[in-house]
Amino acid sequence: MEEIIIPDDGLIYKTSDGSPVMQISLVNDTTLFSLFSKYGNSRLMLLCHDTESGIHIGNAKKSIALIANEEKNEIRFINEYGKVTHLFYTTKDGGQIDLCDDEENPIISLGVSSGSIGSFFLRDSNGEPLVAIMHLRETGRIDINDSDGNLIWSTHDE
Repeated sequence: MEEIIIPDDGLIYKTSDGSPVMQISLVNDTTLFSLFSKYGNSRLMLLCHDTESGIHIGNAKKSIALIANEEKNEIRFINEYGKVTHLFYTTKDGGQIDLCDDEENPIISLGVSSGSIGSFFLRDSNGEPLVAIMHLRETGRIDINDSDGNLIWSTHDE
C-alpha cells in the first residue's frame, strides 16, 4: 500500500482552475475530510476526534449535522438562516425530538426518558410548556399552563 503523509497544514485538491474540491487536514487532534462543489456552495465534511465524530452535509447555509460523542447522538437540521429547526438526540437516559421556531426555541418536544416515561410538550417562545402530555409509568397526565407558566388545568390531582 502506498502511503501519503499529510502536511501539518493539510492537503487540498483543486480543479485545474484552482477551485478547491477536497481537503484532508488535522486540526487540534481532529481529522477532517471535506468535499466541496466546484464553486463551494455545497460541502460534505467528516470529522473524527477521540471523543466525537460527525458528518456535516451543507448547501449554502442550509445543512444537516450528525454528531456522535460520549454524551449523546444528535441530528440537527439547520435552515438557510443558520438556525436549528429540528433537533433529534439520544442520551443514556432517553431521547428527544425538538421542532423549533425561527429563533431556535423548541416549540414542540417529544421525548422518552429512563423508565419509559414519555412526554409531549407544546411550548411558548421562551421554551416553557403551555401544554404537557406525559406518561408517568402507571398513569398519564395532561397539564395546561397560561402564558405566565401558571397551571390552569390538569388531569392530575395534586
